[in-house]
Amino acid sequence: MPLSACATGQLAGLAPGAAPSPAQESVGEGETTIGLLSALEPHNLSDGAEDSIHLAARLAITSLKQGLATLQIRPLGSGDNAARQSSEALVAVGAKIVISGGDQAINSAVAQVLGAQGIPTMSLAAASDTGAQLYGAGLGTRGELGALFAELKQRNYGHIGLAVTADAASQAYAAAVSTAAASARIGVSALDAGNPTSFMAGLTALGEAGRPDAIVFATGPARAAELVSALRAAPAQAGVAIVGNANWATAEPLGKPLSGAWYPSLPREGLDRFVTRFGAAYGRNPTLTGAVVYDLIIMAAALPQAVPDGPYAPQTLRSAAGFGGFSGPFRFGAANLAEPRDYTIVTVR
Repeated sequence: MPLSACATGQLAGLAPGAAPSPAQESVGEGETTIGLLSALEPHNLSDGAEDSIHLAARLAITSLKQGLATLQIRPLGSGDNAARQSSEALVAVGAKIVISGGDQAINSAVAQVLGAQGIPTMSLAAASDTGAQLYGAGLGTRGELGALFAELKQRNYGHIGLAVTADAASQAYAAAVSTAAASARIGVSALDAGNPTSFMAGLTALGEAGRPDAIVFATGPARAAELVSALRAAPAQAGVAIVGNANWATAEPLGKPLSGAWYPSLPREGLDRFVTRFGAAYGRNPTLTGAVVYDLIIMAAALPQAVPDGPYAPQTLRSAAGFGGFSGPFRFGAANLAEPRDYTIVTVR
């Protein structure tokens, strides 16, 4: 039968307790066992807690009514062998569905172990494998960049600066922006966002003829605020528009230097509630991925209640009704990939 959207805010909660480290842990005492292969998010573009995946999953379980689900957390590890061993450990404790990190190659290894046991893997990467029951549940960049470049075009921006650091998350986002810019026929000039001096030197080197209409930040908001403060002190560059990335949403409210900047965002109301809940539990801001993990945990716990017969079967997980949560509505298509989500443009106040 069609599955109505599962709403994360409808299941009563328990106090989350102290924040754990991202290691082996069992949380809750419920009939359904949900597995999490937890990974860190160093240098994330939200400037959120690097263990947000672990903490958000724990927060989700402790928000549920008693008896619904047990969360078994294992470290994802840094290689295929470690990931397989952790996957086998989750099979041994009876996990019925597993959420894994954002490394596509490792997730493929995980899904081979779990899929052989009929256990679906919800990957935080945008990659899937129907044969191995691997679902691509990650946000990806397709929806976000669609909204970003539609807005750039509407504002008639023909040339953007791209502020990027050496961190892997920054490099990956910058590469996606550059590819999309080429398709949109918008010029791109890379800018070293390592520190204000190198950033301003790069802008100066462009000269007046190469001055960008806007600067897109492939960084977290803290680094962006530092660089924008330097930018605004230079009269020749003061009018350049400031554009952030979707990860900034879980860092709101942003500081005064970023006032007037804009960025593509998932639905704000839900994200605001998640940030408030996460902050109350742990005293830190989460990452955007943390919000997605929270919603996946709630989905996994709610499905056996809504569809007792085959809660994690492909026809259930690919329900046309989809699911809902703090990160907004989402659904999986026939290829086990999450459909592009809807983004709106938010202006920093």
